[in-house]
Amino acid sequence: MSRTLRLLLTGVICAVFFAGPGWAAEASPDLSTAPTSVSPAAPSGPSAEIPKTFHDFGKMSEGKDYVYDFVIRNTGTAELQIKKVLPG
Repeated sequence: MSRTLRLLLTGVICAVFFAGPGWAAEASPDLSTAPTSVSPAAPSGPSAEIPKTFHDFGKMSEGKDYVYDFVIRNTGTAELQIKKVLPG
């Protein structure tokens, strides 16, 4: 094995070793100071409530139409205007 390859391998092994077991994991938020209950204020103006934001049709066949209606409720005190919808 060439000296350059050995040096490169040694550097990679040292980087992994010194990074520790959580080197690829994202830091989880500290929830110990999070409030246990929150009373939301009554919204002034429009406020959208969307109970289900995702639908899986499962295995789909080509040439068939698939339709799912998403429920959007206005829980605010003013008119809710939906001006643009983008399919995902």
